[in-house]
Amino acid sequence: PMMKKMKFEPEFAGAVEATASTGGQIMPPIMGAAAFLVAEILQVSYWDVVKAAVIPAFLYFAAILMTVDLYARRKGIEGLDKSELPTISKLIKKGYLFSPLVLLMILIGPLAFSITKAGIYVLLFTLIVVSFNKESRFNKKKLIDTFISAGKGCISVAIACALVGIIIGTVVGSGLGYRLSNVLVTAAGGRLNILLIMTMFVSLILGMGLPTSAAYLVLATMVAPAMIKMGVLPMAAHLFLFYFGIISNVTPPVAMASYAAAGIAQCNPSKCGFAAFKLAISGFILPFMFVYNPVLLNQ
Repeated sequence: PMMKKMKFEPEFAGAVEATASTGGQIMPPIMGAAAFLVAEILQVSYWDVVKAAVIPAFLYFAAILMTVDLYARRKGIEGLDKSELPTISKLIKKGYLFSPLVLLMILIGPLAFSITKAGIYVLLFTLIVVSFNKESRFNKKKLIDTFISAGKGCISVAIACALVGIIIGTVVGSGLGYRLSNVLVTAAGGRLNILLIMTMFVSLILGMGLPTSAAYLVLATMVAPAMIKMGVLPMAAHLFLFYFGIISNVTPPVAMASYAAAGIAQCNPSKCGFAAFKLAISGFILPFMFVYNPVLLNQ
């Protein structure tokens, strides 16, 4: 609504929100749930995944920022009036609400706690922190709403993991995963660039129909071995799949994040989807860059 008020076209406003929100999953320090799966599968700490992801994420958002800025300049759009901006004093007063996020970073980083243990400690700490302010303090209604919301959130993840578990069991038990890797390598004719393009399309198609975590797990089982077999670093191979599983959210014809944003912006979903696709173009280029140049992943 604020962007529309500032004279941005509704489709572009929706596209910016869809693209930036989708990028939240690749942005350290707290990335999407699939990033924790990357750490588990590669048998590395979550902090190693964060360090690998930080430069590509910065480049992704820098590209979006530059595009939005150029669009605003071309359309002659100016910023908000100073009277409408929040004061620093108000922001500082509520700054303590970021402390659980800081604690989580410390626990999974320097202290190397497991994800489960860190999550429990941060959850308990958050309950204490929010009780200091009557606006954020839990009452009976808020507590019930929180449990309901958490339950609904767990259902989709649990079902996705259960289904993926069945798929992985079938793929591994039948040897299909190994054969698919061989088929992809053979079809690529030993050329890495062809394999990466084929993998990109498979990732995008799977990502359109599955949650990011589920799509990544399937691809990590069936496709990652083929990439590693051709000399791609394991971290680069898994983040390549991770990126395209996420970016499918703004890839037409099935761009779920764009459609959600279009509903909020009250605009044409197809136009919003294609605008988001153009804004997120850096997300399609960066995975190829860090596969060929692992320095971008701090490797």
